[in-house]
Amino acid sequence: MTSRKQLNEAIERLEGRLDKMYEDRLDGVITDEYYKRKADDYKREKRSILKQLENLEDRVDNYYEVGLEIHRLAFNAREDKPHPKKNVSYCPVFSLIWNSRLNAKYT
Repeated sequence: MTSRKQLNEAIERLEGRLDKMYEDRLDGVITDEYYKRKADDYKREKRSILKQLENLEDRVDNYYEVGLEIHRLAFNAREDKPHPKKNVSYCPVFSLIWNSRLNAKYT
């Protein structure tokens, strides 16, 4: 998994390359066609990295939402009482016997 820091560094690196290429284009070091082709490649790569950052943010948000829901459930556990008509005592009780085979005995 790529970290937020690594993704931001990659974006900065791409922006630096685009700036340098633009200056080279202005100075006549590279052709307009070469600049356009490489700039399109770098911009496409930057969009991909930005999408990865967005997905990373979504996962972080989801992580916190799940954590808050677990906290809420734990905090309200005492208040959440079973319905009075539910037969809480109805639980099948069984014992397992291991004697070369697993046997279940329901009581």
